[in-house]
Amino acid sequence: MNTVSLLIGSNRRDLIDNNSEIRRGSKGQPYAVNTPLGWTVYGPMGESSGNGVSITFVESNHEEMLSMQLDCLYNTEFRDSLVDVEQSLSVEDRRAKQIMEESVVLVDGHYQIKLPFRHSSPCLPDSLPVAKKRLYLLKRKLERDPEFHKQYSSVMNNYQAERSSRRVPDEEVPTLNPIWYLPHHAVWHPRKPSEPRVVFDCTSKSAGVSLNDQLLQGPENTSSLLGVILGFRVNSIAVAADVKRMFHQVFVSPEDRGALCYLWFPDGGLSKDLKTYQMLVHLFGPPLPPAFVATLLGKQPETIDAAETIDAAMQDFYVDDRLKSFKTAVEITTQLQELLTRGGFKLTKFMSSAREIPQTTPPED
Repeated sequence: MNTVSLLIGSNRRDLIDNNSEIRRGSKGQPYAVNTPLGWTVYGPMGESSGNGVSITFVESNHEEMLSMQLDCLYNTEFRDSLVDVEQSLSVEDRRAKQIMEESVVLVDGHYQIKLPFRHSSPCLPDSLPVAKKRLYLLKRKLERDPEFHKQYSSVMNNYQAERSSRRVPDEEVPTLNPIWYLPHHAVWHPRKPSEPRVVFDCTSKSAGVSLNDQLLQGPENTSSLLGVILGFRVNSIAVAADVKRMFHQVFVSPEDRGALCYLWFPDGGLSKDLKTYQMLVHLFGPPLPPAFVATLLGKQPETIDAAETIDAAMQDFYVDDRLKSFKTAVEITTQLQELLTRGGFKLTKFMSSAREIPQTTPPED
């Protein structure tokens, strides 16, 4: 046969059955099969060449992707805006800023601010069922791990002891307006495996609505990270510090505290009936933008004469971390501690290239 009259794909194996006549050649040669359509040939055709050269071209854009990732990092974390932040605020950011500025008062040595609700009467559906379900799931974990139960209960009890939260009397619960129950769970810091941090879930939804949905996000004009780092390298004496539990030093206005309720067992007793508690302080994130808390750090500059101390309070914090370098640091650091204390904030975790700085701060700091 000199011509090929039909090509049959290898997926038609049904044309070959056990009764088909097969004629095999030598090793490496094709073989013939007598199918219902006639004789067919399978296998290699012609002699293969051992001198073939195969060229594979691979193009990688790894360097380009890396460059794009670095650009993204620089543009987000090290961005210095040339536009006036006040002029560039959105309508919602201006509204959030207005609510906070008009409601801020100093009560018993701490600032007190309203929650920045989108509407004066927020739409908050019944969130109690979701909060109960989440707590019962947490209860199972606590029952399986007595040590975890002890640690978690300790955190919740400390909130009440330090006046960050309170138990709401049963007769007062129906009068709360607005009211919203926040589920909560534990997270751990890698360097503090024995100290869980209780996180209140403001993104939890009930009937398709979360607390975050009802709150204005607020401006994000924290101090420039690039500016803070460059300022840290200007002078010879470097000082770093941290504001202790910054967000928990700012209290919520009493009329809004019902939106920060949560369920818990009295004294951590898992066999006891659930009771309603509420956070009295602001939580990290959308309920209180970090940028606005940062502005509170310098809320009373008129009471301090030293311009460098005022600048340190207003410009040298990135959220709750402070980095600054000075020519002479002791006096300014002492003045800054005094300034922040007036608003209920406390500087801790001091580190400095000057030995006298740690000596002027309490041992526990």
